[in-house]
Amino acid sequence: MVSEVNNTSSSIITAMDQRMVKLEKSQATSAPQVNSNAVTPPPADTVQLTDTASRLRDLTQSIADVPVVDRQRVDAFQQSVNDGSYRIDNQQVAEKVIGFETMMTGRPNQG
Repeated sequence: MVSEVNNTSSSIITAMDQRMVKLEKSQATSAPQVNSNAVTPPPADTVQLTDTASRLRDLTQSIADVPVVDRQRVDAFQQSVNDGSYRIDNQQVAEKVIGFETMMTGRPNQG
């Protein structure tokens, strides 16, 4: 469809220009300025932990902070071995070996 525009006067063009300027001004004041080079970051994800999960996290951290080796106990043991004061309880060792063997074979302990 083609529309012919006849008898266009400069007053109509001026009126249209003024309306465009008003429209541009209203859009400029109502819309925030957008920098075409700026990148809008995506919204950040958030996580909320339950009370149980928070306690579990704290316990896990406290366990992780405990050293694997009790250095003080190792030093005391080493000192007692070096100075000859460490004594082996043969009866206790034998009971532990029997208990271990029983556990491995699945037979009830008879002692």
